[in-house]
Amino acid sequence: MTSVLSPEAVHEVLVAGSRAPSGHNTQPWILRADGPDGFEVRGDPARALPVADPEHRALRLACGAALAGMRLAVRARERRTHVRLLPDPDDPWAFARLRVGSPLPCAPAERALAGAIGHRHTHRRAFGEGEVRPALRAELRRAAEAERSWLYWIETSGERDAVAALVAEAARTQDADPAWRAEQRAWTGRGQDALDGVPATVSRPPRDDPWRVRDLTGGAGDPDRPDRHATIGVLATAHDLPLAHLQAGQALQRVLLTATVHGLGASFVAPPVEVAPIRDRLRTLLGGALWPQAVLRLGPKAGDDPPSPRRPM
Repeated sequence: MTSVLSPEAVHEVLVAGSRAPSGHNTQPWILRADGPDGFEVRGDPARALPVADPEHRALRLACGAALAGMRLAVRARERRTHVRLLPDPDDPWAFARLRVGSPLPCAPAERALAGAIGHRHTHRRAFGEGEVRPALRAELRRAAEAERSWLYWIETSGERDAVAALVAEAARTQDADPAWRAEQRAWTGRGQDALDGVPATVSRPPRDDPWRVRDLTGGAGDPDRPDRHATIGVLATAHDLPLAHLQAGQALQRVLLTATVHGLGASFVAPPVEVAPIRDRLRTLLGGALWPQAVLRLGPKAGDDPPSPRRPM
């Protein structure tokens, strides 16, 4: 069978997947070309975070985000995509198979998202002044809905204070755990030659920042000012099974790429979804019907950190 994608295009699809976000930039995926015009997304247990993510929920989100990038890269080549999630019930690390289908014109919005893949990276600095406009918040929510997820905006001062309190409590819980501290040290404060993890050159948040409560530089980064202007959103799903995690990961990448297209920066507020009792309380704050999968901070960029390193494809 003759492939409809050139070897160069196959490589570019895999690279698009490898640009996905992941906790501590662990890049916990194995991305493969699978026969003529097929691809496979697998989780990599060797790159798991057993303390922060013992049930591999965040690992599945990262792999779902990788799948979303690969889908968009195929769509940019004006081909249909056919996806099967969790294709092998006997293989817990087989997350998705992607097949390239027949020709189909690529919508301008999809092309813009695909074009943003190489420009998106986590914005760890404080944001500038100015809110994320209601019309753009609605567009970001639609991006999540396209992948069977929901983006809940933390809009009132009462909700904002409540979520900030959960962030602080979760951070204190994690800081008190020597195993968690060791795991964070293993993946952060990396040198210039590292191909994964968080580089020591990212900015270091001040102690009184309500949303950035982790120093990922090993104490080496330049201190930043407090972030008082972030817009906070919670990406959530209707259930909490592995299928929902993969769907939420695809939604996450679409939301982040949509933000990138509109010139916004975005990063993660991880503690309240990593500490199980705090995550349950966050779920209650959302009304009890949705399962929080990621907490995001978004806003206009004010300065920038260098992109996180990537393993070669």
